Parts: sequence; C-alpha cells; structure tokens
Amino acid sequence: MNIQTMHIQTVKNRLDGMYDVVFVGDIIVYPVPNDPSNRHCQEVQEWIAEGNIPGAADALPDPTWQEKRQADIAGGGYGAWTEQLEIIGEQGITAFQDHIAAVKFAHPKP
Repeated sequence: MNIQTMHIQTVKNRLDGMYDVVFVGDIIVYPVPNDPSNRHCQEVQEWIAEGNIPGAADALPDPTWQEKRQADIAGGGYGAWTEQLEIIGEQGITAFQDHIAAVKFAHPKP
C-alpha cells in the first residue's frame, strides 16, 4: 500500500507527541512522528489546516497495585534495592520490615 496517496480518515494525538493516523478505506493505525520533515506529518498538518481536529490522547491508565508497590520510596513504594539496603544499614532490619508492611498496607492486593 502506498500511504502517500491515501486520504486521512482520522488523526489522534498520542502522549508521546506522535500521531495515530487511520487512512480512508483502511483499519490499520499508523504511528506518525511529529516531525515537520516527515512527509506523513506534513499530510497530518495539511489535514489539520483544512479544519480537521485530531482526537485527544488517551489518558494514562491508573497504576496497578504492583506498580505502586514498585515505586521509589518518595513515591510511596518499596524503593530501589539501593534504597532498601540504605534503610537496613541506617535504621536496621526492623525499620525495613515496618516499611514493607506500610507499603503493603497502603497498596493492598485487590
């Protein structure tokens, strides 16, 4: 398929700054970089200039309980292994166990 000759059906913004483009008569979503030197980006810009409006980017999903537990200490999680060793070394194993219990309490399994 030569997408250079295709007409744009829909454009959707992405959180990473790129566009998701679907062409007329197609069902494939093509990622297009937001780069003015890219010919497909130029087509998207022309499509927008014609009065079309790209769809909004999807919101980031809420983090899972696992992702919350795996966050760094400042983010309310277990922290990196270096942070965990620092707690053990500076405050002792009991403080580390208390920290783990607090994280599990704050972010329980469903």
